[in-house]
Amino acid sequence: GSDIDPVIAAEMGYLGSLILLGDHPGDVYESLDKCRTDWFKKVAHSAIYDAITDVMALGQGLDLVTLLARLRHKGQVDTAGGVEYLPSLVETVPPAANRHHYAEIVRQAAKQRNIALYGAQLAQLAGADTPEARIKQREAFAALEAVISDDGERGRMLPMSELMREWEIPARREILPHRTTGFLDLDRGFCFYNPGKLTT
Repeated sequence: GSDIDPVIAAEMGYLGSLILLGDHPGDVYESLDKCRTDWFKKVAHSAIYDAITDVMALGQGLDLVTLLARLRHKGQVDTAGGVEYLPSLVETVPPAANRHHYAEIVRQAAKQRNIALYGAQLAQLAGADTPEARIKQREAFAALEAVISDDGERGRMLPMSELMREWEIPARREILPHRTTGFLDLDRGFCFYNPGKLTT
């Protein structure tokens, strides 16, 4: 409806775009790197994002069938909004080309929520002067500082194409097949470094 929360709409647009890009794994990897699980306002969207990341990390093709199978495997179909919710993400999504814009809306909204959260915690602790309160104040301040300084980058990853442009070397455009180790946690981590990513 027209009264939908714009942040929720952006989350839906972002996730729907990822599903639509299932035939283009390189674009999915790049787009997954633009968000994080804890940035989503809606719990169902966090579950769907995690499941998409799992599917890609396992080297499976991403579509509604594989995504639903992964959610069933994790026992999170209901958490993700039910069987009917996934197709609605694809049916109502605006152009997938806007996915990075959706991701930025999600990131900024999460940042503002966390600033408000940690700011409120500091306000509640402002008048306290016990050792325990001082520890909590430092923790809340450090968390607030981290949120404010967060630029959304995941481990300062630099796309190889950017480095090649700097060195005036033509970048190869083909996507290498994703390799898996069989250990999901490890594959989820490597998922964001594939393809053509260099860490510094």
